[in-house]
Amino acid sequence: MKVQVATAIPPPHAERVAELLAQCFGVAGWAEDRRHEHDDRFCSQGDIWRRVLALNEADAVVGFATMYRRRIDWNGRSLLLGGLGDVCTDLDWRHRGIATAVAAAARMEMERVRCDVAYLCAAVNDPGIVWLYGQSGFIPLRRPHTYRGKSGRLYEDTDAMIAPICNPTVFEDVLNSSEPLHIGTGNW
Repeated sequence: MKVQVATAIPPPHAERVAELLAQCFGVAGWAEDRRHEHDDRFCSQGDIWRRVLALNEADAVVGFATMYRRRIDWNGRSLLLGGLGDVCTDLDWRHRGIATAVAAAARMEMERVRCDVAYLCAAVNDPGIVWLYGQSGFIPLRRPHTYRGKSGRLYEDTDAMIAPICNPTVFEDVLNSSEPLHIGTGNW
């Protein structure tokens, strides 16, 4: 298995990535109001900056993630927030280190571009998920984070994990603050 970081999904892999995302997240079966809210919450296409693909020996995509980055304000300081979303692994390839390798490659890319802190949203009450992302330095935020939807609506969730990338002092400040972490417009 090899991991590839790309600026866009390579055309030969686009159909397979779409299938994989549908397999992992299955939004097609959602009611219209749920899809509408999801689209409002996850409106961050402008923050996408890299795609991470895990390829098997036959050069087929078996894992995938989207990388994001944006500037946010934290206590009067401008921070470069890196992010990870759409992390998925083919059902037949799970428990083989695919997602761990994808998250590790994403973290290295975030270090390369000097992100201060990294963020992702995940099932933080699932010990397996916490362990998986913990392999790349992510830990649950354990308090609310906020963001604006495309509509301007303010959302508050409690499923954030963060990791120190290039600024451990800021990471500690964010982690130990009692204030919600506001990540800007759109969730990842």
